Amino acid sequence: MNQWMTEFVPDAKAHVLSQIHLPELTSELLPFDLLTVLATRLGDCPSLAVLLIIHEVQLEISSANIRNVMRCIGQYLDSMDSSKVRCAASHLFEEFTRDIDTVPDLLLLLDECGEIIESHSRVVLASKISHLIDEDVAASEYDVTQASIYRKLLTNYVMKTSEPGDCPSVDLKTVNSSCLVRYIDSLPSAVLNWELVSNLLDSVETNVIYTLKLVNRILCDPAKFHLHPRILGTVLQNEKMLQACEQFIPYFALILDCHYNTLMLADSHQVPACLDAASFLGSNNHIQYLGSFNIHHVDAGAFSATFFINLDLCNRHAQFLIDKFWRSFRDDPHEILTSLWKAVSLSIARNAQLLLLHNVLIIAGSPQRQTLSTRQEKGFIMAIYSIFSTMIYAVNSSNPDLARHIYDRINASKCLSSGDILLLSSARDDNDLTDGEEKSKIITLAVKTFITSGCANDIRVYHCSLFWQDLHRSLEIESRQWHSSDPLIKRKFF
Repeated sequence: MNQWMTEFVPDAKAHVLSQIHLPELTSELLPFDLLTVLATRLGDCPSLAVLLIIHEVQLEISSANIRNVMRCIGQYLDSMDSSKVRCAASHLFEEFTRDIDTVPDLLLLLDECGEIIESHSRVVLASKISHLIDEDVAASEYDVTQASIYRKLLTNYVMKTSEPGDCPSVDLKTVNSSCLVRYIDSLPSAVLNWELVSNLLDSVETNVIYTLKLVNRILCDPAKFHLHPRILGTVLQNEKMLQACEQFIPYFALILDCHYNTLMLADSHQVPACLDAASFLGSNNHIQYLGSFNIHHVDAGAFSATFFINLDLCNRHAQFLIDKFWRSFRDDPHEILTSLWKAVSLSIARNAQLLLLHNVLIIAGSPQRQTLSTRQEKGFIMAIYSIFSTMIYAVNSSNPDLARHIYDRINASKCLSSGDILLLSSARDDNDLTDGEEKSKIITLAVKTFITSGCANDIRVYHCSLFWQDLHRSLEIESRQWHSSDPLIKRKFF
């Protein structure tokens, strides 16, 4: 078989070789001599590159073929991301560019292949190009004007090919506004501050398309929640921009509703028409009581809206709201935690998980928590654990990076014990409880065990909403039985 393949490959049509199905081929099926023969066909069948780099074949690729080879590798990674293939592609790319010292050629390769290689390889290549530009200017290969064009292209390509939030340090002064708007997701959060966004809004103010694109990119990224109230405040001050956002940005009214209370507390605005019927969280009476710091009129049952107030921007009200939460928790934990659960559900539906998480972590880390009794502390831990677990599990299937970010934020906050953090990691596991009679039995048993011992016998139930619903119902039944019991029995406990 191998002998026949070795004789067949040199004369086979390129489209026939391109039909080789990679996952079905192992090292036993492809001896090294056959791989060597396949490598000779790389010129007219660049798709073989993926197979060859997986099996660690040393390749010699011509300048005319490198872009075709990398493009085929990129197409494979688009359909089936593989760290092994990406690492091998990075090594191949570094070997090819090692002896190239012409800036235009390297810029072209960075533009076309930058998204295929690993982040480290991009940084190495960008550093090499920057160094070559300095050397060429010193050697009078071209003037400062041409060097400025190359540096601008370098920054553009680095931003274009970087993963979200992973762009290395770049000179933003060399980048035009349209490029910054297009690739703003690649900038790390430390760089993406309100000053930069505000300047961008001013520079693209006359271009409706770029303005909408910038506002949409900021609002649709939950990790940029700290910028949402500010950019919404700017939008509300511009009637034409507001109308465009209402028309073209998906779920704009719901996003605005999430930040309504923050906007009204930080700087009173006219209520936009899009909130007249869609508002679930905004309440002028609620805002009036909060604005006057009237703690007695802030209803714990309406606290769901309060959990969406940005405690960093509304710092004058932050301590007041934290005090109100803990006072309500001591008086009626069921009511305040029900409001928190409602807020969690709303945050998941509106992609505002990180805003809610940020506020909950501030509350959980406040000094008032130290005054809780042992029983109250245990109840609070159970509540926030169930909230965190549900939040992570809800987003993990659609956005694993966001789930990982939420988990890392909780872990860094130290608001849970190391044991609870270890259990919380199970919320990102794919091993879920399957629907059916067996799932119902597991949850029923877990609820009984939890009520008697304080922990479940199967940690998978912690990120199952049905478990928490059944637990809530069971506790309500026990509470009613307790209140209807003989007063003489109650006196023994008080």
